[in-house]
Amino acid sequence: MKITLLDSLQLISGSLENILKSFNCKIEKSKFPYSFVTKDNLNYVGKKPSKTYYNNISDLDYLSIPDDNWDLKQETLNYLKSDLEGLLEVMLKFSNNIFSSYQLNITKFKTLSSLAIATYTSNFIPNNLILDLKTLKGGLEKEIRSAYYGGNVDVFINKIENGFLYDMNSQYPKAMLKDLPVGEPVLSLETNLDKIFGFVYGEITCPNENILQIPFIPYKDPIFKLKSCSRGKFSRLIFYEEIKKRFS
Repeated sequence: MKITLLDSLQLISGSLENILKSFNCKIEKSKFPYSFVTKDNLNYVGKKPSKTYYNNISDLDYLSIPDDNWDLKQETLNYLKSDLEGLLEVMLKFSNNIFSSYQLNITKFKTLSSLAIATYTSNFIPNNLILDLKTLKGGLEKEIRSAYYGGNVDVFINKIENGFLYDMNSQYPKAMLKDLPVGEPVLSLETNLDKIFGFVYGEITCPNENILQIPFIPYKDPIFKLKSCSRGKFSRLIFYEEIKKRFS
């Protein structure tokens, strides 16, 4: 027997309450007095807990709870039962939707990203082009991923008297229209960067504050795993186009 454990949060993110509503589920997220429970009252039976023990409960929902014979153990079991049944309803709806639309079994994918690329390659790319797609695995993929640091978001001026507001949401799709390294990777000892389009190993020296007030090349410390824009000398794998933009 083989049992596979998958995390539903990797496919559908968000709170269960919001997810149940977005999928129009019959089961609703129940209310529970989390802060009422202690190790000393696990067998409590009596008047219902005060409204202050509940999070974001409306007056109407609170009034609907019976005043007497409130059983903590039974309420806990009911709460867990509704959570599990609600999540099951969500996953069944999501699974049926994906299968009916794209003929994919969601249990074959651990994350939404892997499901998305499978949806794209199996339904929106001609069969003759799928063979040209290169998928990197193993050590080479890990090495190239080490060059990805994400964007730098820093605030240096906390207040602006007169300024302009720009919508930056379209920067990612705009960047995706640029040329990207594709195909079979080729390892090279070429030192003329004008002949390279890809990733290069570089030794970077960030000058002192007198020359460069704000450092901008990110670096991750191999021991503490902290990312920062360091000063001094360090080595890392970096995308050549990033070098051109930063040093042109």
